[in-house]
Amino acid sequence: MATELDQLLGEFNRPVWRARPVAIVAALAVIGAITAGAYYTLLRPSESATPDRQTATVTRGAITTNVSLSGSIAAQSTSDLTFAETGTVSKVNVTLGQEVSTGDVLAELDSPAARDGLRQAELNLQAAQITLTKMLEGATPADKAAAEQSVVQATTTLKQAEDALKKLHAGPTTSELLAAQQAVLTAKGQVTTAEANLDKLEDAKGPGGEINAAKTSIQAAKLGVAEAQAKLADLTNGPHAIDVQSAQSAITAAKSGLAAAIAKRDEVLKGAEPSDIALQRNTVAKAQLAVDAARETMAGATLVAPFDGKVAELNIKVGDAIGAGGDTAPITLHTPNSLKIELTVGDTDYQDLEVGQKGFATVSSLDNASFPIEIESIGTLPSTNQGVVTYKATARILDVGSAAVAGINSGAPVQVQISPDGSAPPSGRPEAQPGTGGPPAAASTPEAKPTPLPGMQAQVTLVADQRLDVLTLPLAAVTRLAGQSTVQVLKDDGSVETVPVVTGLSNNRAIEIVSGLEEGQTVVLPQATPSSSDDGGGNGDIVSGQPITIGPGGGGGGPGRIEFFGPGGATR
Repeated sequence: MATELDQLLGEFNRPVWRARPVAIVAALAVIGAITAGAYYTLLRPSESATPDRQTATVTRGAITTNVSLSGSIAAQSTSDLTFAETGTVSKVNVTLGQEVSTGDVLAELDSPAARDGLRQAELNLQAAQITLTKMLEGATPADKAAAEQSVVQATTTLKQAEDALKKLHAGPTTSELLAAQQAVLTAKGQVTTAEANLDKLEDAKGPGGEINAAKTSIQAAKLGVAEAQAKLADLTNGPHAIDVQSAQSAITAAKSGLAAAIAKRDEVLKGAEPSDIALQRNTVAKAQLAVDAARETMAGATLVAPFDGKVAELNIKVGDAIGAGGDTAPITLHTPNSLKIELTVGDTDYQDLEVGQKGFATVSSLDNASFPIEIESIGTLPSTNQGVVTYKATARILDVGSAAVAGINSGAPVQVQISPDGSAPPSGRPEAQPGTGGPPAAASTPEAKPTPLPGMQAQVTLVADQRLDVLTLPLAAVTRLAGQSTVQVLKDDGSVETVPVVTGLSNNRAIEIVSGLEEGQTVVLPQATPSSSDDGGGNGDIVSGQPITIGPGGGGGGPGRIEFFGPGGATR
């Protein structure tokens, strides 16, 4: 991350600058290391100028314009986790505030319907796979023997059915007729014997029970005669139509059975057709889809962490019944260590924003601690409220664990504020050493910074534009009239010459001179510029709100320039 920020911030090698309400650090970027021989080139009345004349020197340095926005801190990712199935909570594996990793199982439901559905789908898939395997491997010797045996059995069944029909049409044999006639005679004889037995009992006035038994025997014997006579009649009258029809149906069924057995035997001996194998593969694929769907259903009974984060809300316990719907998520997960700032951007600042732009976010509720940020996304849908047009943008906090450190390295200016009364900056912030020609005093080591939390408000400062190693003048030195920018150049003889210049980037304190002047030239400031006066801070040349240029040895304020601004600094 430091590598990404070096272009703007430089190395984070100095302590955090703590701000207070009257003096807020607006650290935007850091410039080249200032050596021990750094000196002050104060914008004060020139010794060669007349007493009522203010001058400034054309210097080479950096100039930056800034954009200030406000927004609310939010977790980079927040997810309300809900069960897709119904059931009873069987496991809760986390506690409120616990950190979790992607894929961790947070809670589970006991869902019998989902569990049984998965088991049945797995069994169906297993059966389809076994069938496909057999088709691919071909029949075993046992399979071939079984197929042959099925054909033999079907053939035997058909022959038996055909023989039965032939027998019906052929009629009874002589022996069958004789047997039937003999059965009739035997049955009649049994009737005669039973009647004689009854007569004896009645003549002897035997017991009533024996007489009744004899009567029953006579009735049974008579039934036997009737059955024997009916069988004899069937034999002599020929087969019934229903018997013939039943025999024919048996033959038809037996033929179908034999054809199926033969086809099966041939299939076993030949092996599966390619088309049949393709169909079975489709069956397996469909069974696999059913298993996948059942597993998804089972997954609906489990809450799994979709990202690394922390349990922000826990609204379930073991034994709770979970039904369909519900307004409260069982578990809410967010990323407190990966934060973003949701920004509202005015239409005038919108053009100065771009994805990847870096800056600082200051959190007032954390003692104005500052954190490095980067613009992550910029919305294009406008929102209008009472005629004011705004857009949405998102900034990512690059390092939640530590506040931004404003070091001094090459590449960009740093702007800070001094108090209106000229008092020194608070402890822990670099301050100018008036009159010594030395660099800013080393900052004291600040205490550890707390971590920002979702919901906190933040003030964001971004670099809108920047020019390095360019010629600069105070903004007040340039006059623009009829589309032409000019400056008043102080000549060696003390006279003043109006010189046209081409200007570039400017903020509300300084302006870039693209052409028309050279480094080291002196220009006269307009008379409206306030004169220097002692501000009570031990240096009669420092006025609250007036720029001070610091540069390494030799004059002119080259790379390494730092601008100290009072009220109404360069931030816009």
